[in-house]
Amino acid sequence: MNVVVEKTDTGWVRFSGLEVRTMEIEVSTCTITYGDGRVEADQPCPPYKVQHQLSPMRVQQLVDQGLWTQDNLSPYGLKLATEFAVPEGKRTVGAESFVEENGAVSQVFEVEDIPPPEPEPELTVDQRIDRMLGDYGVTREQMLAVIQAGLTTDAA
Repeated sequence: MNVVVEKTDTGWVRFSGLEVRTMEIEVSTCTITYGDGRVEADQPCPPYKVQHQLSPMRVQQLVDQGLWTQDNLSPYGLKLATEFAVPEGKRTVGAESFVEENGAVSQVFEVEDIPPPEPEPELTVDQRIDRMLGDYGVTREQMLAVIQAGLTTDAA
């Protein structure tokens, strides 16, 4: 999965948020419409700025669906960052950051070892019996009643 990022004064950050953002791109084609009704589309012209409204959530959806690629993001100054892969036996610590190397941006986290699970406390025999019975939804009293009933039936 790719993460959409934008460059700010402090570096690359995730392009996210719920609010629609106004993004400016530069274009150098135009459509010429003549008075007699003729139209010539996509004609070269001097570069000019155009503002577009972008929803960060929608942009991420388009990327996830494979409908937008880096070519669609570049005019807005956005990039696809490679998502961080957590190494086996590790977990992420702290906030994400992004680094750029040779033009590629990658998501980065600090990692730490996953601690081993806490050992189970030593249980008494009564506690172990209660735990086993609890797995079947049976109380100690119910079990004793069944045993007592079995003993009186066997004795008869």
